Amino acid sequence: MRVFTSWILSILGIVIIGTMLDIFLAEKKMGKQIRSVLAALVVLMIISPIPVLLSSMQSCEAEFGNIELDERFLEFANSMKVRGLERGVEQAFSNEGWNNVRVEITANIDVNVRVSFATVDLSNLVLDSAITNINRIERARTMAAEFLNIERSQVLVID
Repeated sequence: MRVFTSWILSILGIVIIGTMLDIFLAEKKMGKQIRSVLAALVVLMIISPIPVLLSSMQSCEAEFGNIELDERFLEFANSMKVRGLERGVEQAFSNEGWNNVRVEITANIDVNVRVSFATVDLSNLVLDSAITNINRIERARTMAAEFLNIERSQVLVID
């Protein structure tokens, strides 16, 4: 903070000296040249901290170059993403009248979650009475594949 204050004060000092000289030499031949020199000095004073800032930025890069990520947190966050997808599929089944369906997802996670495989467990399935004459396995495979945006062959249905 002290460096910043001295930098501002030096700029103000040159501006004040330049203004005083401009007042005294306003109508003289040397007035324009002195104003030009003072303007150049002001510009130099303004840009003088740039090399220091650039060198300090390089030292900041060196300081932050060894950032370590907490793998446990990343694993937890990724498992929560997958668990959210599983709950979403289960809720989609529930909305269709398919109760007690359990879904397990295997996914590749980098920046995005890419589902590679899904298992739909229908062993405890309870269907609403309004649902009749359906192929449960094929319908479950289709519903899960559509929800997860994957191929039907990537969905295993356990009956």
